[in-house]
Amino acid sequence: MSSSHIRATIIAVALLVVAACRADYEVAVPGGKVSVSRQFWRSINNPEPFADNFEAREKRRNEEFAQMLTVFKAPMRTDQRGDVALARRVWVDAMVVHPPAVTIQVRVGHSSHWVLSRQTFAPRAGVDPSALGPFIRPEQAQAIIATYRDEIDRTRNVLEALVAR
Repeated sequence: MSSSHIRATIIAVALLVVAACRADYEVAVPGGKVSVSRQFWRSINNPEPFADNFEAREKRRNEEFAQMLTVFKAPMRTDQRGDVALARRVWVDAMVVHPPAVTIQVRVGHSSHWVLSRQTFAPRAGVDPSALGPFIRPEQAQAIIATYRDEIDRTRNVLEALVAR
């Protein structure tokens, strides 16, 4: 085998390895697979067979922790919806888990599966987490949702794009 042939083979193998590393994660759900971008997410410990968990590779502005994403491998039940319906198939919750930060969960139900995002943000003007307690009532959540609406809309767009193919 010539040195040019060996070099070409090494390059081809290297390209295959790079392509495999860049391929999206695939989560098997009823009726297809959900692709989660390796560019933006890293897979984390998945101890349960009914869901796969991912962590954002980078924290966004105002986030206290990297965003978490869970793809549940079954349709969403009524009791899994959040407190505030933002739209058909989209629910939002707000809570204080790490005071004084505010944690927002966005859920989107697809026909074969559902996805959940958890983001924890630094408090903003007009939001006093110390007055809210760990569980925020739906009427309190409306004000928080309005305050963090840009972040919620961005997350909603990401979650709505995670459809089975």
